[in-house]
Formats: sequence, structure tokens, C-alpha cells
Amino acid sequence: MFSKFFSAGLISALCLTAWSADAEFRTLEGTVNYRERIALPSDAVINVQLIDISLADAPSVLLGAVALRPSGQVPIDWRLTYDDGMLSSRHRFAIQANVTLGGRVLFRTEQVFPALSMNAPEKVDVTLVKATAPKPKPLMGTAWIATEMVGIDTVAGRIPDIVFAENGRVSGTGGCNRFSGRYELLENKIRLGPLATTRMACTDAVSKQEQTVLQLLGQVRSYDITGNILVMKNDVDDVLVRWVVMH
Repeated sequence: MFSKFFSAGLISALCLTAWSADAEFRTLEGTVNYRERIALPSDAVINVQLIDISLADAPSVLLGAVALRPSGQVPIDWRLTYDDGMLSSRHRFAIQANVTLGGRVLFRTEQVFPALSMNAPEKVDVTLVKATAPKPKPLMGTAWIATEMVGIDTVAGRIPDIVFAENGRVSGTGGCNRFSGRYELLENKIRLGPLATTRMACTDAVSKQEQTVLQLLGQVRSYDITGNILVMKNDVDDVLVRWVVMH
């Protein structure tokens, strides 16, 4: 039975928010499940948290957590440790959980699963629901900043950005100078340029970065937006630049 707790894939087994002089550590266990007949990737991460939900107008308090890798499919067994000294008979507690892959949430709890109260089960079985994919940001009218460029690392504090206007104009910066010009759009196909730049003096590193940015933008032939990520590719579908929404 214990082998199902994925000791080889355990990422973290304990997360406590405070210490008590009279701490008595206890364990709580249960399962994570979802209704969809979707295989769980082996590199997914299952996160389970024990929280205090007593105060409706305040953030929940984390009492314990476990993150683990699955060695099979749902239902997945979990076990976490918590400090009994942090509990109060007047408070309400619950289990919340999610499944993530590469930082993206695949499944999550959307209801309260009571724990450690008189009416709560000793074993807390939680059912997750499939997370809704974030609505892609529109290309036009959104400000994007570069996170990855082929052939060069961005200079700290000199991050390129770009904005596409609805009138067919594009503008941005390579990190020092501003550039502007036109773009042509047809479904997911796009061409940029010619682009004009200002002529401010820049350090060698920033100048090299800007030259790379302009060269890459001149090679862009298509794009794809997933959530907050904009990916630009060349005519053979090689990724040239990755951008993320500027906040």
C-alpha cells in the first residue's frame, strides 16, 4: 500500500506555516481522482494542500502540503503531515488539490472537501475537474515582452518588447532604441517590415541584442498564441522568438 505514495517521485512531503512548542505531527491521507478518461502524463505533478478556511474574508492558511509524481493513473493516493498544535476546534479545514504539467494547471478542485472536522471522513477523497484553458490574448493591442530569442540571451534590464496596432503598424524596442514599421497579417501568417529605428547610443551588448531582434523579426512568417504566450516562427516552422504578455 505504501508503495502507492510514490516515494521515488516524491517532490516534497511537508510544508508547514508555523511551529508549535507542543507540536504533535499527524498524517492525513486520501485520494485524488477526476472523471475524464485522460491518461495522466508521467511528468505531471499532483499538489495537495490542507488549508484553514475559517475566515471568509481572508486568505486561507496553509497547514500542510505534499507534491508528488504519479506512478500510475487515478485514483492517486496521497498522504501529508501537519502540526496538530495549529488546529482549533472552532475552525474549518479543507483539502484542495490540482494537477500541473510544466506549470500549467490540468485539473483542480472546485468545491470544498472538508477535513479534520467532526463530520469529515478520516480519508479525504477529492475529485478534480478539468481546468479551462486560458483564453488566448489577441495579437493586436497586447503588449508583449521577449522571453527567448534564437542566438542570444537578453541583457538584464533591456528586455525587448513589441505591440501590434489594429491599423497595421507595429512598434517596440530592442532594449535601447525604438523601432516601428508595418506588418501584414493573414490568419496565422505574418510578415513584418521594413522596420525603422531610432539612433540612440547603446552598449555593445544591447546593440548586438537589438540587431538580433531586428534580424529575427525580418525572418518571421507565422505566429501562434497559447494563453499568454506568443511564439513567432520562420518559414520552416523553427521558433525564432517567444513573447509573454507584459503586465
